[in-house]
Amino acid sequence: MFTRLHWTGGGIRNSKSRLKSIAKLYTTESDSTALFDDMKSMATSRIGLVSIPKPLEHEMKIWMQPFHRLTIKECTQRIQTSLMSTGSPLLKSIAERTAIENNLPVPNLQPHSLSYDKYESAAYVASRMIPTYGAIYNVLSQINKRIPNFKPESVTDFGTGPGTALWAIQQFWNSSIKQMTAIDVSESMLNIVESFSKNPELSIKDLKLKRYLPIQSKYNTEEQSDLVISAFTLSELPNDTNRTFTVETLWKQTKDTLILIDRGTPIGFQIIANARQQLIDLAKKENQELHVVAPCAHELKCPVLTSRHGHWCHFSQSITLNTVMRNAKSTRNCNEDSKFSFIVLRKTKRPTIEPSTASNSILQLQERSYHWPRLILPPLKRPKHAVLDICSPEGLWQRTTISKSHPNPLYSHARKSFWGDLWPHEISSKLITREDDENDVDFDEKPKLKRTKAQKHLQYAMKMNPDKFRPRKNK
Repeated sequence: MFTRLHWTGGGIRNSKSRLKSIAKLYTTESDSTALFDDMKSMATSRIGLVSIPKPLEHEMKIWMQPFHRLTIKECTQRIQTSLMSTGSPLLKSIAERTAIENNLPVPNLQPHSLSYDKYESAAYVASRMIPTYGAIYNVLSQINKRIPNFKPESVTDFGTGPGTALWAIQQFWNSSIKQMTAIDVSESMLNIVESFSKNPELSIKDLKLKRYLPIQSKYNTEEQSDLVISAFTLSELPNDTNRTFTVETLWKQTKDTLILIDRGTPIGFQIIANARQQLIDLAKKENQELHVVAPCAHELKCPVLTSRHGHWCHFSQSITLNTVMRNAKSTRNCNEDSKFSFIVLRKTKRPTIEPSTASNSILQLQERSYHWPRLILPPLKRPKHAVLDICSPEGLWQRTTISKSHPNPLYSHARKSFWGDLWPHEISSKLITREDDENDVDFDEKPKLKRTKAQKHLQYAMKMNPDKFRPRKNK
């Protein structure tokens, strides 16, 4: 990497000193710039717009041809209603409070569940397959960057649906995979997986279709899978007891890496956070090795889960909507953001770097990235400074300000950082911990806007003549 130099006079007399300064500049500034670029590329999690592969989109359009558009729209609305009922506990609490205030019997509201027959499965393919694919692709790209030597040979997808995770995994490790297992209680969904896999570009070497997760006290090494994934499935289970048992069974069936993904809602984050803490406690109880690959930089209690600020840890991925999805959702938008919460766990110790062996190689940067904090909220980019909310390796939710007075690479990286990125630099500015900010800073306080003279006069007139400003009734 070369640096542009500006010569300002001199002549031949200073040629030796200039050559020395050029050599020193190329060995210091260019190396530091290259190191900064490597750290920045390792820290970023933004991958731009994600669209499904062309062969998968082709099979998707063929599968949707026999179904009428109005039927797909109706089933899509039914799926959306089901997702809202399972992800909004406020509806149940409001109904219970209203019944108590009016001396009525408390209703027993249950989340709306779907059987996913052929019509609802087709509507899921049309409306939910692309957002699910985008979230899974984002998580897999982070794993592929952080663990480049990870080459899974066997994969298990619990709650596979139309096989969304299988097609995303093929984009990264298709050459190393020898066997895939798709598990879903809906037979219509498994039929879609089998139909899509007949495409030569989507074919799977050894595909096993199962309707139920095999339950055993212990699994042999041959029965375990190198990669186990469950995407947007835990929130559809009926209760917490089933979720706890399912998460433990998936962990027992995991040989190397477990991926859990759910919706980017408060309920989805709470399900992921509870599963994370459950597996960490289980590993400590059984003396197993475990570390969190992403998004956390620690195995301590989640600071976002215990906070009182009303936020939740989730991330976003932009996706491209094709014609089928736009027709199903009755929208003209070509792009959409898919919100999700996730956790990636691996059955090994967290990589550590000894100071004597520390270097700036790519391999060392990959190991050092396990101890970098992560931006858990969109950065607040203000004039001449940027405010970052990070989850630190010490298990704290902290806020720091990077101003223009900091060195240029640090400030420019803060200006170009995005929600979900890692922060690879040492923080020299003041850190404010979210647990201790009650008497110092109100993070959620909105700035008070000054009223103009016209607004003051209007407010005074409305106070003196309320009848004049009363809204008129339509005749």
